Amino acid sequence: VVLCDVDVTNNQAAQGTNDDVGGAIYTSSSGRNTGNVYIVNSNITNNQAESNGGGLYMAGTNVGESILYLKDSSISGNTAASAGGNLDDRRGGGFYITDDGNKIVFENVTVSDNLTNGRHRNDGGGGAFAGADHTIEVNGGSFVRNKTGQDTNGSDSDGGGFWSATTRSNFTFTETQIGGALDGSGQAVNGNISEDDGGGFYLEGRTNTYDFVDVKIEGNVSYDSGGGFMVANDTETVNIIQTGTGNSYIKDNYSVTEHGGGFRNDGIVNINTTDSKGAASVGVFEISGNQARQGATQMKADGTGQGGGDRVGGGFYVTSNSETN
Repeated sequence: VVLCDVDVTNNQAAQGTNDDVGGAIYTSSSGRNTGNVYIVNSNITNNQAESNGGGLYMAGTNVGESILYLKDSSISGNTAASAGGNLDDRRGGGFYITDDGNKIVFENVTVSDNLTNGRHRNDGGGGAFAGADHTIEVNGGSFVRNKTGQDTNGSDSDGGGFWSATTRSNFTFTETQIGGALDGSGQAVNGNISEDDGGGFYLEGRTNTYDFVDVKIEGNVSYDSGGGFMVANDTETVNIIQTGTGNSYIKDNYSVTEHGGGFRNDGIVNINTTDSKGAASVGVFEISGNQARQGATQMKADGTGQGGGDRVGGGFYVTSNSETN
């Protein structure tokens, strides 16, 4: 499938069942027959799925490699949320990737203003959800103003910008903006918001490696732990690499009721400053302005503030089984 200069908007997968996935686009592969999707200079906007993948749902193959390639495009304003019913899964407001054998490449793609409204704690991924075994490359672009919401059952959801529950996958983000600057009153007007853990992103898979090269993580909010991000498993490795002074930072993120305004680490986080040729020391990496604080001025989805909790580790919070270097 090739889409060029196309707007895919105001579509629904909405029959009130768990099979209602891919509000705008659904792609699947079987056996060695791979399903490749190329989207260029196009927009996937304002679509809805009752279950997973408000904008796009991609099911891979356990044999061949399926490719999802987006360039100079946007995935915005999509929703994985039900107006009623008793659905189990609502993940990936913008897009949802599952099954083994997928390769996802984004070049200058904006993932913004997407929403999940989860019924269970394991729902979430406002901008995106990825499961199973993949290779994911994100070059440029941004994840901004995505949100996991709270439904009438009171369940919260992880991963405002994105949630990874993959296994043995490799992720590379280069020069990508995750969140954005606060407004004059300190509100997260451009950040991603999670009603539970991991405002910017939430990583809970196993034996994955994430490389964030010159990535800016700013102004994200979690109503539990890890305002900027949370690494939730001790087998997850996150490498944050700065190749030039000021090219990347973790700043002005906050967690509302629990730990780690900048990030919470239950796994392995390495922060390195290096130039493009791998030589060390190209300036100081900035972790600043992050807070673990009561969110009296930042409202939850139901219009109320949230207090309580320990609120420790404004910059970051490290557990006993983790490594931060």
